[in-house]
Amino acid sequence: MQNKTLIRLLWISTLIALSIVIIPYICKFGALNFSSSPESWGPFGDYVGGLLNPIIGILNLIVLTYLSINLVKEDTERNKWTIQELARPIASFHIYIGQKTAKIVIENAGLGPLIINKLKIVSSNNQEFDEFKSIIDNVREISYRPETTITKAVNKTIVKKEGLFTILDINLDRPTNEENQDLVDMNSKIISLYKVKDELNSYKVILQYNDMYGNEIEEITESLEGINLICS
Repeated sequence: MQNKTLIRLLWISTLIALSIVIIPYICKFGALNFSSSPESWGPFGDYVGGLLNPIIGILNLIVLTYLSINLVKEDTERNKWTIQELARPIASFHIYIGQKTAKIVIENAGLGPLIINKLKIVSSNNQEFDEFKSIIDNVREISYRPETTITKAVNKTIVKKEGLFTILDINLDRPTNEENQDLVDMNSKIISLYKVKDELNSYKVILQYNDMYGNEIEEITESLEGINLICS
């Protein structure tokens, strides 16, 4: 109920109460002349006060009850908002690149858990992927396929407060599980990794996530442009 509506109802209730008190009195004693004696007005005052006071008391009780409920509701909403803000997650992407490495992580810098709704890897022609594996597997003309740790962010994946969630981790110094791959010289490995980075360079990563109360947080986008820079 809005304040204007409440005030309007109070005025209407007051007019109705006055009508209930005054109209019967006029109907009964309206034919009589107005008295100039104060003593004659005394009973009329007692009559009006005796009827209006209980009505006004009830209206006051209704108004105070409404105001109390409204204040409690506003205070509850304010406390709820404060608690949710204190538990609000803050997501950010961090990209670490080196001559032998490439790593992409999601960091939750907020004070509450981060719940991933959707993680999209989008190409320059708007083709979408939910993980890096299929992108890297399609890189052609490389003599060495880097050993890659890829974590797929499934729906409702939780990243705890101040936590990290790695979505891509490539390290040429990490032993490979495939035969003959370790025999490839390091220079060929570095060239192969650069081609992988060059492929990823045209992509961007989009994260949609919620807080622990189910509130959607504004999605964040990170371009992978520059991931193919040559680093020592």
